[in-house]
Amino acid sequence: MILEASVSWIDRLKPRFGAAKQKPAVSALNGAGGPPTPATRAGRAAAKAADFASAPAEYRAHHQRRTMAPRIMVVYRTQANPAYLDLTIDPSERVVGSIFSPRPDLFNYHP
Repeated sequence: MILEASVSWIDRLKPRFGAAKQKPAVSALNGAGGPPTPATRAGRAAAKAADFASAPAEYRAHHQRRTMAPRIMVVYRTQANPAYLDLTIDPSERVVGSIFSPRPDLFNYHP
């Protein structure tokens, strides 16, 4: 009984969240990086200045860090694959879970 409900749920889920539906979301995430921040642009401009090499080390380090600092975007739900919990989707000898966690439902919110 539980298995039938699980399969039915998966069958309803696949068309809504299949690979084709994810393309717009992936494109949006890729574009979220956007152009460099004002701090990054200022750091790059300072590093290109003619007198940058002779500037104090603290000044150079500050601007170099601003230039190279990554923009971090946290993406949750990376373990949201139904096959990690429903072994009927892709039958094999594996156990429930993923290589990262035996509880993908909890790992999805891991910082």
